[in-house]
Amino acid sequence: MLAVLLESQGRVIGRRELARRAGLTDLNERRCDSLLVQLRRLLGPTSIITVRRRGWMLAGDVADDARALLAHPLPSAEPIDFDERGERAS
Repeated sequence: MLAVLLESQGRVIGRRELARRAGLTDLNERRCDSLLVQLRRLLGPTSIITVRRRGWMLAGDVADDARALLAHPLPSAEPIDFDERGERAS
């Protein structure tokens, strides 16, 4: 799903297209939403922009982090800690 958002950077992608391109055969709103929540936990709360009634798009400032995560996934997909401003905690 992250790869699809990254490939579609700069444009809103709807649930059906996102699920289809990500290979999710079970198009289920909860499944799609839970995967987006997991990605936000990994990349930060403002990493994926929700466009109401249209879909989602990857925030431009997290593209490098998204590429790094795709190239080197975390062993257990542990979330990265963020401070109250949404920036990575040191």
